Amino acid sequence: MACPTFHAWLPPDGLPHTSRQAAETVAKAVVEMRAAGVERWFYYYAGSAHGGRGDYYTLGNAPYILLDYDSSPKATLMALAGSARMLRDGTYLGRVSTGALRAWRFRVGRGEVAAVWLEGGGAAQARLPRGWAAHNLMGAPLQGDTVELTGEPVYLSAAALPEDRLRALTGAAPRPEARS
Repeated sequence: MACPTFHAWLPPDGLPHTSRQAAETVAKAVVEMRAAGVERWFYYYAGSAHGGRGDYYTLGNAPYILLDYDSSPKATLMALAGSARMLRDGTYLGRVSTGALRAWRFRVGRGEVAAVWLEGGGAAQARLPRGWAAHNLMGAPLQGDTVELTGEPVYLSAAALPEDRLRALTGAAPRPEARS
């Protein structure tokens, strides 16, 4: 099986600049690695966007570092843990793509989990069918029967997540991102 290109969702100017962007990127990498059949990996960050090892203070400030100076978790660690918990020992079922929607489906336990996000910016409100649950980037449950889809992964879970129901999530085309 060919390994997918993991950098396809990186910002055009290179590495993400914020902890939240780094967390989003880490979660997408975990999803794509699991889909490619990777069972184990070692997460590390050795350097900066400019290369090299970097010094302690530079690395401690980098968005991809898992722990802050005081050993408290950064967003990347929470996203890594959320991905691992949501996908557990799941079996990859396939990818659903339509327009900007990307959904990576996995059989997990007695149900299914899909990591869902939109490519290319923008956002869309999605109404969840009865029996579906949504979890955020960190794996925390989201309340309600609608979820906002963006470039940040959301995990959907249910007994079954049929491809046609996933394709219909966005309904209309995503609305463009607000310009500041």
